[in-house]
Amino acid sequence: MAQLCRNENCDRIELHLKHKVPRCPKRVEPSSNSASVPWKRPAPKALDRSIAKATSKLYALPFEVILREVENDYGTCIPRTVQRHLRTLVARGHLLRVDLGRRLHGYLRPGSNMLNDLDLLREQVSSMTSYASD
Repeated sequence: MAQLCRNENCDRIELHLKHKVPRCPKRVEPSSNSASVPWKRPAPKALDRSIAKATSKLYALPFEVILREVENDYGTCIPRTVQRHLRTLVARGHLLRVDLGRRLHGYLRPGSNMLNDLDLLREQVSSMTSYASD
């Protein structure tokens, strides 16, 4: 019957078999990649909060502006990840995606009175985008 190591000088934390050497070999630490460092791990809830903070009820924002605000608040992230989270927030009803024509889209919080004036929203969003004159 195998016995477990009960050596108090053992460096290994997990359960392991008793060994003949007086000290256990040191545990090999994982390489220092971005996933092992806590502040570099993905935090989907924090990203959702950051996207929600970037939007407003008073004015519609295009994706480019939201991405810039999220990067200032959350940190660097892949734009496609922000798009996916934005799409999820829209699907859940936490944000509204307003189609303004001419390939323009703006994002607002629900309950905004700005939805009654699409011309003003179009003007706001087109002034913030780089491809407004398409």
